[in-house]
Amino acid sequence: MKKSRGGVYFILISLIATTVFAVSSCDLKSRLETHEEEQIREFLRLNNITVDPLESGLYYIELMEGDGEYPVEGDTLGIFYTARFLTGVLFDGYTHQQHDEPLKIIFGSSQFVDGFTEGLSLMKEGGEAELLLPSKLAFGPYGHGMIPGYTPIFYTVVLEEVIPGPNRDNGDNGDNGYNGDNGDD
Repeated sequence: MKKSRGGVYFILISLIATTVFAVSSCDLKSRLETHEEEQIREFLRLNNITVDPLESGLYYIELMEGDGEYPVEGDTLGIFYTARFLTGVLFDGYTHQQHDEPLKIIFGSSQFVDGFTEGLSLMKEGGEAELLLPSKLAFGPYGHGMIPGYTPIFYTVVLEEVIPGPNRDNGDNGDNGYNGDNGDD
């Protein structure tokens, strides 16, 4: 009985194609990550930003220190913010120019990306800061809507007010309950 080599060739070609695709995917991911790192370095250089990133990768630039309390998980925050690509293009925001009252959010409720929440956790009521988020703290490798994957985001945030929530411990404003862990471990 004669054996067919067609099946063996098909399996061999399939294995080679799968290997090439996997290597190409890894190479593409590496190039996208490198490009993002280059974008961030260039943005920092062009804007004379000299802060080091936090352990998470967040760049926190305090513009004005607040004189109120740090937010605690469950507090209602009143914020104004803009969100831009590193090219300067605005894609989201809630500003004084558009609204008389700040946007109300529940701190820690995952209404925003991890890096934004981490940045808010570092601010006191009345403060203003800029947050440079690498994509791992923003919209990740897949992006969201019009935001492509591996896109760093630049926020300007004003923490206008902190309204105590149910988790506040007798007025203690030391531990805000946010540990900066974005769950990627």
